[in-house]
Amino acid sequence: MASEITSLRGPWEVYPEIPEGSIHWRMGPGEDVMNEWWEKIRLLSSEERRRWPQLHVPPKEWAEWVERSIAYVEEERAKKPNQPPEPMPLKRHGSS
Repeated sequence: MASEITSLRGPWEVYPEIPEGSIHWRMGPGEDVMNEWWEKIRLLSSEERRRWPQLHVPPKEWAEWVERSIAYVEEERAKKPNQPPEPMPLKRHGSS
């Protein structure tokens, strides 16, 4: 799966001009990018998920989202080891 970890681009790498939390990520092409990211990040091993942000360093505005998203996948994997977790709900822009 080494090629998956390197080829899986972060949403900010696909659309660098679109900020984290934008409605762009919940509709149209941005939603497609986000769905693909969730689908692939869930298939990586725990070790690969931990290494992924080192290979695809998120900008400051995305760092917390990446950390929370990977932690969410890890927690869900621990609860249901034989089922891939559902994507974490996106944070609404301007909310905490």
